[in-house]
Amino acid sequence: MSKNRSIPKLVIGGVLIALLLSSCGKKDDHSWTKDNTALMKQTELYLIQASSVWGITSEEKESAVNGINSIMSYYEGPNTDSFSLIAKAIEEGNAKEVKNIYEDIGGDVTSFSIPESSGTLSSAPVYTTEPEIDNLAENATSSHVQTPSIHLKGTGTKATDAFDLESGYAIFEIDYTGDANFYANLLSPSGDEMLLVANHGKYTGRIYKEISEHGSYLINITADGTWSVNVTQSYAGKTYSSPASISGSGDDVFFVNLETGNRTFNLENKGTKMFMAELDGRLLGVENGNYSGSKALSIKEKGPYPLTIKSDGQWSVDIK
Repeated sequence: MSKNRSIPKLVIGGVLIALLLSSCGKKDDHSWTKDNTALMKQTELYLIQASSVWGITSEEKESAVNGINSIMSYYEGPNTDSFSLIAKAIEEGNAKEVKNIYEDIGGDVTSFSIPESSGTLSSAPVYTTEPEIDNLAENATSSHVQTPSIHLKGTGTKATDAFDLESGYAIFEIDYTGDANFYANLLSPSGDEMLLVANHGKYTGRIYKEISEHGSYLINITADGTWSVNVTQSYAGKTYSSPASISGSGDDVFFVNLETGNRTFNLENKGTKMFMAELDGRLLGVENGNYSGSKALSIKEKGPYPLTIKSDGQWSVDIK
């Protein structure tokens, strides 16, 4: 995504919270099938691409349709008809209709500006190749003063103490020892809530989030056991350089130094729940459970990019 097409990303979580909280306390090993996070995120990604000045490529449109259809193959939550209509509207190139349906089911569309002159994307400029990626990680690193690590901990359902974040990015390292459902939601200075974690039972992982505004934040926690959250705005882990082979387990984030040119990401996942991999907000792969696939991206700007993984099992990423 080039700097000229940078568009504020949406806050995801408001709609999801009510759905997830309805299953609190239930020890349902299949409750994740009712989680619409991935469907909302895939629709959001499509709308961001469709509303940009660069338009959307046929590859991006196909990826959005395939992503939604893949998730729908196991999804048992609400608004199934609406998500099916979203996939159909994407196939038809009707971004305006996607936006309307997304809004009807509670999605935040304030950041999207689909041209009113046409319900489709036929009048939008379209690239035939993958658009360049905006190096948000490098920009964020150079554009804000680093803050000390923030350490939060507690037991049960409560709001954390307030803490300051600069604009840029933040990494949340979260640990939870309870047995029931666990939710962590970041509340921004302007009142927007962003989902960090939604999990049934014990959880350990790291989450990357872009921080759009400087100010005082807090985290709303729903839990029945002890938890801790460490927040940092500087990356202390290992940084990889392409070509690279990275492997691990659970939710995690890494930074990868990439040269300009086309880069291929080969992904493998062994798990039972949702798997999702993204490079700087661009979807590399999404699937329920086991996954094996690859995605090529065009890198127009040399530098470090955040690679984020959501998984409940073992995974690997090979970058060539």
